[in-house]
Formats: sequence, C-alpha cells, structure tokens
Amino acid sequence: MKLHWIKVIQSTDDGKDQAIWISEKDRGFFITDRWKVVCIEAHNDLAIQTIAETADQEEAYQMKGIYDKRLPDHLYDEISSLGISGFNLLGKEAYDSIDSPAGSASLLEMVNRYGPIDRDLPLLAHNGSIVTFGSKSISIGKMDGNTLKSVGTVKTKGKAPAHAHLHTNLNLIVYGTNYGEIYGQYFDENGFGKTLKIDNLQKPLYQVGFAHDGNTLLACGMGYLKIYAWKAGAYSEISTIQTAAKSFAVLRDYLIINKGMHGIDLFKLGEKTEKMDSLVVPFAIDRMVLHPSEQMLLLTSNPHGALGFVKLTG
Repeated sequence: MKLHWIKVIQSTDDGKDQAIWISEKDRGFFITDRWKVVCIEAHNDLAIQTIAETADQEEAYQMKGIYDKRLPDHLYDEISSLGISGFNLLGKEAYDSIDSPAGSASLLEMVNRYGPIDRDLPLLAHNGSIVTFGSKSISIGKMDGNTLKSVGTVKTKGKAPAHAHLHTNLNLIVYGTNYGEIYGQYFDENGFGKTLKIDNLQKPLYQVGFAHDGNTLLACGMGYLKIYAWKAGAYSEISTIQTAAKSFAVLRDYLIINKGMHGIDLFKLGEKTEKMDSLVVPFAIDRMVLHPSEQMLLLTSNPHGALGFVKLTG
C-alpha cells in the first residue's frame, strides 16, 4: 500500500473550531462548526455540499447542547455506530433528557476534536454501560427513565489522563496520562474492577488505541509510537518506532502515523513492523482523519486554514 497526495483546498472556515465526522453512506467527510455543516464528497472529486448554514448568532447558539442538533438522523446513527474512542453514542432522545446548557460548541464536538477526557459526555460502552470521563475520574451510569444515575466512580491513576479508548471486545478502558503512564481499567454495568498498569514511558502521550480486535494496543507521544500485544491477560511491548507522532490511524493491517510538520508514515503491522511509504505534505499537520471505506485521509493544517487529502492505494 502507498500514500498518494490528492490536493489541498481551503477550509470551510478558519478550521480551529471544526468537528470532522465520517459517513460511509454519503461517502464523505462531514465538517461542522458554529455556523454551518458541510459534506466533502470523497467519491466526487471532493465536491463540497452545504447541509445547514446560518449567520444568526442566537440560532447557532441554540443548536448546541450535548450534541449538534443540525446533524441529520442518518449521519448521527453512523457516528454512533462508528464510535468515538471505541464508544458508541446514546440516542438523541436520551441526550435530550439529560440537562446540558447550549453553547458555541456541543459536548459531542468537543470529544470529536480533543477526545473524551474531561468532556462530561455520556458514552455507551459494552453491555449497556454508560461511561463519563472527568478530569481525573471515570464514572459508570445507567438511564433511569429520563435521568442518568451514577452507579460508581473510580479515580484514574498517575498524572492527569490525556486520552482513553475502549477495548474492542472486553470491558476494559485503556488510558494514557500526560506523563506517559498507561493503565487499563476493568468495569461492568455495576461499577469498576481491577486496574492494570501497562507502562510508564515518562514522556508526553497523545493517543492510545487498538488494532486486531484489541489484541494489539498502540500508544503514541513525543518521539515514539509503542506497540503492545495481548497475552495471558496483559499487554507487553513488542515494538517501538522512534518517530515524531502526533496521532495515528489503523486501516486493517496498516498503521498511518501523523508526524505533524514531518508529514505521514505508513507501516505494515505484523510480527515485524515494516515501513511501506512516507509522504511530505505542504503544511504542518494538526489533525488526521481516516475514512476507511474510501481509503482516504483528511488532514487539517496547523496553523488552521487548509484541508489536505491523501489516498491510500494498492
């Protein structure tokens, strides 16, 4: 597989307040900001379709609460099923019943941009468990009629968490701290179980996530990407890539690393991690968003203002 640069276009706004969603049905990237919702069609030469738009500040403000009320139902359903950090979303009716003030950004948009830590967005885990992240805590809740009631809360270990991800199959949340400590927290619908200490890297961590149905754990941060394998109830390190790494994405057996100002690297995951390709892009990368079925990456620039597109071919 190779990385193929397509083109760069101007962002629909200055970019810094955008949330980016994937739609398989519409074969595109949906971008939401305070004033509009647009779809960039991956299958149609990246044509831009405006879904909703307003110039009225009060109207824009009222569309935001827990979720963005401008999202079409089919897109919301896709967002829920594709997941955020491994979690699904509650239905719109459940979120509507949970009191949340309006604002310039919804809780859902904040989680899209920055991850679930300290966003207070209730997320749906396995077995109907509802998980909410505080700044240094994780809570389990249940819907009781129209009310979300807390079942239990556990304090996170180490320094303040930076990112978290739900295991593909197990009732296990893996989170990494801003000091590079990596922990796993078991839970069920009634509360929390034991905590696993996976590693202590003593370097800033930006993202954790899974591949191969959760049997492979990945973590990236300042100057590294670590790969761990699941065996006998624990994750053990099997490989380290020394690299600039702001974020990563996984497409089947392929690992894509966002290196910020240094472009993108593509690796094949396996017993031995093999570098397949690299690409220099015409700006420093802030966010990298993968559209799996279209095998396409959307890149946002830093400073904000440009959107770049890369096709994975072969």
